[in-house]
Amino acid sequence: MKKAFVVPNPKKDCGYGISIKACEILASSGCEPCLYADANECGDAAKYCVGEMPSDCDVVIVVGGDGSFIDASQFAIQNDIPIIGINLGKTGFLSEVEPTELNNLARICENNFKVEEKMLLSVNIINADGEVLHSDRLAVNDIVISHTS
Repeated sequence: MKKAFVVPNPKKDCGYGISIKACEILASSGCEPCLYADANECGDAAKYCVGEMPSDCDVVIVVGGDGSFIDASQFAIQNDIPIIGINLGKTGFLSEVEPTELNNLARICENNFKVEEKMLLSVNIINADGEVLHSDRLAVNDIVISHTS
C-alpha cells in the first residue's frame, strides 16, 4: 500500500490525537497518509490534511466507532478499496484495531494483511405508486425500515 486515506470522527477523536498518531506511523512505515481534516485544526500534522479523498488511495482507515466505519465505507465502496477501523466506540463490531494497537498499521504499508470480504446489501426504495425513489443504495450491515409522518 502506498497511500492511506485516514477518516477521523472529530467527536470521538478530539484534537485528532489518534488520527495524527496513525498518520505518523503510516508515514514512518513508507505509506503516504492523507488525513480528512481541516489543516487549521491539526497543528504540526497539517501536512497530512486533505479536503477530499485522493483518487489514488489504496486503503481507507477510519478512526471512530462502528457508525463512523459505516459512514466512511462509502469512500471504500465507491473506490473498490479495503477499509479498516480504529475503534474509539463502545462495541467495535466493525472496527477491529484498538488505539493501543496502532503500531499494527505498519503492516498495511508492508502489504502484510488479509482482506476479509463482506457482503453488502443493495436497497431500492419504491413508493406506493411504483416510482423508484432511490436505487442501488448500498448498506454495510443493516437497513432500517420506518415510516415518515
